[in-house]
Amino acid sequence: MSEKTKQNATLSLPTVITYGFASMFTSTIVGYMLGYYQMPFFTEVLGLSTEASASIMTMRQVVGLFTMTIAGIIIDAFPLRSGKLRGWCLIGSIMYMPLSILLLYKVNMNVTAYMAFHLVVFFFQQIAYSLWWSSG
Repeated sequence: MSEKTKQNATLSLPTVITYGFASMFTSTIVGYMLGYYQMPFFTEVLGLSTEASASIMTMRQVVGLFTMTIAGIIIDAFPLRSGKLRGWCLIGSIMYMPLSILLLYKVNMNVTAYMAFHLVVFFFQQIAYSLWWSSG
């Protein structure tokens, strides 16, 4: 491999730092917040029963089974001008943050409607995460 090829293959320090901070804030902090505090949020803030909360958490895992595949289909079906993956990283991260916040938004509706609302938002949030993660 020539010296010029090696130089082009290396990321600059500001790029590495930017990717590190973006990963830390979008994935790690929000992911832990949603993972650890979701059940107490359902039971204590929203006042849902433990059974309803457990049902939501179980259905979230079932929804999560399909999101990575759907994100892959989206990436393959809609290549962007900036490259096959590069633009989807930006689109996924921009979609991910507001949808993650919306998962912790208190809405006044009955339990069944909230379960449906939460699962739809979770589905799109996981699609956004998968777009970001798959292309990163």
